[in-house]
Amino acid sequence: MYQFIYAAFLSICSISGIVGCETVATKDPQLQIVSHPLNGELVGANYMSRSSFKAPKWNINLDPSSLPVEPYNVRTEYKKIFDDLRMALFSLEVAYPDLSMNNLAQLANICKQYEAQKKEAEATKIKNEFNKRISKDLANKTLDLQRKIVWAAFNFDPLYDVDDLITRQYLLMYMTGVLHTPENTPAMNELNYQQMMTSQAKNDLQHSNDYLSAVEDLTQKKEQTPLLILMYRGINNFFLGNYDAAATSFITADEYKDQENDYYVYNKLQLYNVIAHVNWPEGRAFLKRFEDFITNDPTPAKEKVRDSWAFKIIHALNTEDFNSIVEEAKKIEDAKTRAENLTELYYYVALELYHRDQKDLAKLFFALSRAQNITNFMEYNMADLALSNLFKKETNGSDKKSAQ
Repeated sequence: MYQFIYAAFLSICSISGIVGCETVATKDPQLQIVSHPLNGELVGANYMSRSSFKAPKWNINLDPSSLPVEPYNVRTEYKKIFDDLRMALFSLEVAYPDLSMNNLAQLANICKQYEAQKKEAEATKIKNEFNKRISKDLANKTLDLQRKIVWAAFNFDPLYDVDDLITRQYLLMYMTGVLHTPENTPAMNELNYQQMMTSQAKNDLQHSNDYLSAVEDLTQKKEQTPLLILMYRGINNFFLGNYDAAATSFITADEYKDQENDYYVYNKLQLYNVIAHVNWPEGRAFLKRFEDFITNDPTPAKEKVRDSWAFKIIHALNTEDFNSIVEEAKKIEDAKTRAENLTELYYYVALELYHRDQKDLAKLFFALSRAQNITNFMEYNMADLALSNLFKKETNGSDKKSAQ
């Protein structure tokens, strides 16, 4: 789930509405929880109260070396797309040298110097001459190509350095005079979204949150905070150790109407991990109530949820039956789907083991999640964030779990 796909961003500009709700105070005066029929039943009043309870060990009766690893070749698939797009961009730059990075940077620098000297007319003249040579259609075609290259890069390697490609988009938008104009809000949102993604992949989570806020600032003028923004902010805050803020983001994301979307179920897993990290019994009670809620609802929407892989992971966590879900994964015929499902399963099992203080085994499962090589899944990147942050906090004594 949480794929790094170009289409995912487009949903930021077309988000469903939010159901009617009422804000109520909780035990923590700094935390506002949105009262919702579902959340009211599931979360519980003390869900973020810190607990020193030691969770029991999970006795996984499988030799880790026997667990399936299905490294699907996602990198090669998206690397070819990336290379083809880069060649198309190179061809454009050969035909139109004005589009090259060096030329764009030089012209933009001259214009900004004029603007700093209050010589806007001189800057406008340079921009006008540029736009005579580069039509609006050509500029839009180039921007679209650059965006697709960035998303292809994210898909084959989340750590690929896309800074140059992001800068090119910014400079071209500046030279064509559409930067920061109201009609260009979607393009500005995408730039911020790209910067959020690359910052998160580099474990620069605070800057990643800053870019999320920039998207939110532009978006909220017309609509509610997009679902993906809430979810990514929750992920960032979890790994930053800001657990109250992370929980608030995931709970707010739950207020969206579409409970048939897979994001709805994965969001429950994310919220569970925040609660379980600070109060394991509360987390377990929440996850069990969610499974019962879905299981006992006969509507078609909940039937679809029950059939989802995320819900099967939730059932495995609740029943502590790891063997059955692994055997089910082995039977999946499509190699790519099998690898994707294992990426997710191993990641959420790893977090569960971490909550239970089985740190060495948790590290192994985070590594197994990455070993599937599904680089375009968020769990692949989150496994890396977990290895970089959860265990570092443990070593430095800075984990906020025991705070308050």
